[in-house]
Amino acid sequence: MSTNPLMAEWNQMRNPAYTSFLSWQMACGYEEAKHPASFMPIGLLFVGVPLLLNGLVRGVAASTQLRTGIEGFVRNLNDCAPDLRGSLFSQMQDSRGICCQGLATGCRYGLLSIEHGKLIALRKADLTVKDQRVLGGTITQDARAARKLGSWFAMVGPRELELLFNMEF
Repeated sequence: MSTNPLMAEWNQMRNPAYTSFLSWQMACGYEEAKHPASFMPIGLLFVGVPLLLNGLVRGVAASTQLRTGIEGFVRNLNDCAPDLRGSLFSQMQDSRGICCQGLATGCRYGLLSIEHGKLIALRKADLTVKDQRVLGGTITQDARAARKLGSWFAMVGPRELELLFNMEF
C-alpha cells in the first residue's frame, strides 16, 4: 500500500463509501441548521461533495468557525488558495459519477434517502468515540467539515450561493 499522501487522497476520493459518508454528514448538518427541520435539496450534493473531495477545502472548512458562516469560509479559502476556483469547477464536473455512486451506497446502507428531490439523513447520531478511534482523526475532521458545509448551505439562500460561486477564489 502506498504511503504517498496524494495517492491516498486520490484513492479516498474515488471511494463511494467515503463520498456516502460526506453526503450523510452534509445532510445532517443541513437538517440540524434548519428550524423547523428541512431537508437538503439534492442539487447541493453535487456542489458540496466535490468541494469536500479537495483536501485543502476540507481543512479550511473544518478549521473555520461555524458562526462565521459561508462568508468566513470563502474568505479563509481565498487567503489559503487564491487560484483554486478553476480546479474546483473542474472537480465538480469530474466528480458527478462518484457523487452518484456515494449517494447509491448511502441509500443502500440506510444512511440516506431521497424524497421529492431532497436528501434525507436517516441516521442522526454522530460518530461514537469507538467509531472515531477506528476511523482515525482525519475522518472526524472530514465529518466536521461536511457538517459545517451542510449547515452553511442551510443558512444561505440560492442568491448567496450564487454569489459564493461567482467570487474569485
